[in-house]
Amino acid sequence: MSANPIISLSGYAAARHLETAGFIGGDPDRAELFDFLIALQTSMDVQQLLETFSLRLQSDYAHRGIRFETVWSDVIQSPRDFAFGQVGGHCKRMLLQAAGQELGWLEIYSSSAPDNGQQRTLDRLLACLMHPLHNALRYQKLQRQALQDDLTGVGNRTAMDRALRSEIARAERRDEPGALALMVLDLDGFKALNDDHGHLAGDDSLRRFARVLLKHLRDSDQLFRYGGDEFVVILPDANEQAAREIAQRLEERVAAEGSGLPLRASSGVAEWRREMGPRQLFAAADAAMYERKRDRKACNQAS
Repeated sequence: MSANPIISLSGYAAARHLETAGFIGGDPDRAELFDFLIALQTSMDVQQLLETFSLRLQSDYAHRGIRFETVWSDVIQSPRDFAFGQVGGHCKRMLLQAAGQELGWLEIYSSSAPDNGQQRTLDRLLACLMHPLHNALRYQKLQRQALQDDLTGVGNRTAMDRALRSEIARAERRDEPGALALMVLDLDGFKALNDDHGHLAGDDSLRRFARVLLKHLRDSDQLFRYGGDEFVVILPDANEQAAREIAQRLEERVAAEGSGLPLRASSGVAEWRREMGPRQLFAAADAAMYERKRDRKACNQAS
């Protein structure tokens, strides 16, 4: 969906009883740029800003598609690509900067390089785009940080609540067996680790735990830190058996790859059923995790 200006230059001038020609100095190009700039100011969505830019550029410089890769990243969140249209042909690649910061690389794909007139138009449109894009990227990063666990970089409890409600709504629409499963994981002996080695070592263990989980989860899975040493994984398109297999693999990888102080995790899973809301699904997976932990403890005591 393209962004539309909330007010045109003529509307702005009329509202203030200004003569349009006098306001813009009789330059129709400046009037068009003003309307373009107003259109950019109506959105804080990076994808929509780039689409608005591409649509406006298309009238002067026909191109197949654009791609923008941010250079901003968080603790674990990688830089993100925004792209639409066709990626192929001649590529004009530019590093965008605003307010003394690098924003990312913009690539414009077309059949040929822009001529001098097209390049001038491109430069003028980019000058309008820079600061709205900078603001949108900052807004996006702040939104992401508000839903991110400060220590591990994965989603926090608020993010988990939102994502789980969304995935359950999706599963209800599909109404198919195996549409969704939930996993709860907990580090074994975490309190003792903190007591024996200190909280800094405990923090490092939580970060390593999160990295191992992220490394071995599917692309569609979502990882969150629920609190303390308890993590939650939302598993779309997984039944209970598939979730158990994923959980077993994760427990094995945590034990094998936890460099430094040894790590061991216990997990529990639950498959979503029609009557389950978020609280019921979490409670079922949490109970399964504690049952797993009790079974392990009983087995260790018996041996």
